[in-house]
Amino acid sequence: MVRMTKLGEMEPQQIFRSRFQSTSIRESIIPTRCVVGAYELSPLSAI
Repeated sequence: MVRMTKLGEMEPQQIFRSRFQSTSIRESIIPTRCVVGAYELSPLSAI
């Protein structure tokens, strides 16, 4: 039960990160573009 709760509390960013990593291993061009987009969105989110 504790594990289930931890999973539910897990932030979506972590889940996206793990999925992104597994995808980056298969495709290298698309993930690279995603990283660039995330970098550009980072400052916008900070503001």
